[in-house]
Amino acid sequence: MTSNNKCGACDCCKRLYTRSGVRYWRCKQYYCDLKNALVRNDDCCGAWRAREQRYDLSARRLDEVMDDVAFLLQK
Repeated sequence: MTSNNKCGACDCCKRLYTRSGVRYWRCKQYYCDLKNALVRNDDCCGAWRAREQRYDLSARRLDEVMDDVAFLLQK
């Protein structure tokens, strides 16, 4: 296990935010999808896996982007 194998860098864990007034603040805790529980950043389990970058490059998404750009150019 390396120093990066912590819940804060795991693909299963998502960062939590709290709202205070009109701003959102990052919490020190994460939510683990596998454990269905709150975990700390420096926790780790045997199911750790590296984060994967996911991109939506579908034709539908690209059409939406082109429509948004056309709308902005009209202004």
